[in-house]
Amino acid sequence: MGENLTLEAFKFMILGMGIVFIFLSILILLLNIQTNLIKRFSLSPKSVRKRTPSLKQSETANNQTREDEEIIAAITAAVQKFRKRKLKT
Repeated sequence: MGENLTLEAFKFMILGMGIVFIFLSILILLLNIQTNLIKRFSLSPKSVRKRTPSLKQSETANNQTREDEEIIAAITAAVQKFRKRKLKT
């Protein structure tokens, strides 16, 4: 009886290892296919350069950032002034 259980356990082990091997093989195959598709349909460096912002756009973004910083500073000052008044009363 002990030999029969050992043989059955060995069969299940081989079956489990085979299923894992097949799963991993399919996973590797699908990842390779995905890599090839991405390489085929990805943007070329020339088209990426066309999409980068121009100097005027980056200057506008810098100006917007400065304005945002000024607004944040004004709001912070107003909140601090409000809190000081609140503490006095």
